[in-house]
Amino acid sequence: MGSFRRGLIIGFGFGYVKGSKAGRERYEQIQRNWNKVKANPAYQRLSAKAGALVGLGLQRGKLVALDNIERASHRVKNKVTGSRNGTDSY
Repeated sequence: MGSFRRGLIIGFGFGYVKGSKAGRERYEQIQRNWNKVKANPAYQRLSAKAGALVGLGLQRGKLVALDNIERASHRVKNKVTGSRNGTDSY
């Protein structure tokens, strides 16, 4: 087992034990504080910007993937047909 996985399991176990000892009151306190943060207009603006950035990143990733697929298909086609007409500059 890798050290990262071992550390993750130990960290999860530690958090679970500490959380269970804190009890329901602490959980509710954390939940109330989180709800206050989510209701804050500054948080909402940041959250919306982060969501937009993630969306842009996904779009860009999709375009890059499609471009790479197209390049690979051209290479395969040229290899299969034996064509080397100079248009394949990839």
